[in-house]
Amino acid sequence: MAVIIAPVEGYSGPGVGGLTFADGRAETDSEAVIAYARRHGYTVEDDDAPAEDTPPDSGDNAAANAPQDDKPAGRSRPKSTKEG
Repeated sequence: MAVIIAPVEGYSGPGVGGLTFADGRAETDSEAVIAYARRHGYTVEDDDAPAEDTPPDSGDNAAANAPQDDKPAGRSRPKSTKEG
């Protein structure tokens, strides 16, 4: 079960996907509503989601989670100009 917190503090009334907010909070199990809420600025407190402070995967994805080198951005090509 996820708790959706409205971007407007204390909002009470109808919400997306048939939710009803009371004091800025609503509950849902709908993955579609949760995804929508995250994309549109709602705070989502999800009991099923892993904690944000969990360490990165140390298995096959360890290389993907490794920090990247700080490289300067490459230069873009100058725009060609037509003469004539």
